[in-house]
Amino acid sequence: MKKRWLALALALLTLVSAAALAEIAVPQPDSDLFYVYDGPNALSLETEAQIYYNNVNLYNACGAELVFVVVDDTDGYDLGAYSEAIFDAWELYDRDVLTVLSLSEENYWMLQGSSIERELTGSRMRALLDEYLEPDFAAGDYDAGVRKLFDALFAEVVDIYGADLALVDGMAAYEAGALAQSEPDAPGARASAPQRGFDWMGIAILILVVLVVISAVSVPRVRRRGYRRRGPVVIVPPPRPHWHIFGGPRPGPGPHPGPAPRPPRSPRMGGFGGRSGGSRPGGFGGRSGGGRSGGFGGRVGGGRSGGGGSRGGGVGRGR
Repeated sequence: MKKRWLALALALLTLVSAAALAEIAVPQPDSDLFYVYDGPNALSLETEAQIYYNNVNLYNACGAELVFVVVDDTDGYDLGAYSEAIFDAWELYDRDVLTVLSLSEENYWMLQGSSIERELTGSRMRALLDEYLEPDFAAGDYDAGVRKLFDALFAEVVDIYGADLALVDGMAAYEAGALAQSEPDAPGARASAPQRGFDWMGIAILILVVLVVISAVSVPRVRRRGYRRRGPVVIVPPPRPHWHIFGGPRPGPGPHPGPAPRPPRSPRMGGFGGRSGGSRPGGFGGRSGGGRSGGFGGRVGGGRSGGGGSRGGGVGRGR
């Protein structure tokens, strides 16, 4: 009986917590960048590019994402609950790690997905925060702190999943993508149209036209004056068969085929494509809310069904 009441109480507590988190207003992810949200513009373009392009590689290697959110404040909400609400609303999953910085409250919070919780423990996250973020955060150099923390966290997650992956220069990748889009096509670089063989349909039509012309010319013309033919002249044009190129009339069309079967959906793990949907790096579509020219390309795999609710515990500044 006690177990039943305990289970009921836990279920009720879960529902209340979920309802409370749903009421917290959190920022929406940047459609071009996703892995970084920088409301107060505290981060440099170099840091944003570093986070974005290395996340692209990390996701394709092991399915993990390292998301950073920087806000002015949390509208009075506890930073831990605020971070959990972002984790759920953004549909982060069990391999993802979220770091939220609230500048006016001088606080930060790191939250990991449930499947990485055993390796990336609370004590390990605290050690990473203390070593790589805290010194610069205390000095007000948020950009440097986030950059150092991301690089260290990237190496940590790569080691956990045993991925054969190294950090790339995000800014170099950004500039290479911008250059590729700004340069015109080099001479001869455009893909030529596919070469077709003989146009059999065109040849058949040409033969048909020639036959009609020959038939029309071979019929004797009637003079308007002078000689007058007896009786009406009936010109019967030759039949117009559908000529088959190898001789003989072309058979009529067969029955109309039915609809093709629906192709299978692509799996979640894809290339730079949208979770999936096309190559992402090099796409520059404008940054919402940041005022920077140029964007990145958005989340590699899009929103994931079933995301959220698969988070572990979290740690914050001085906790």
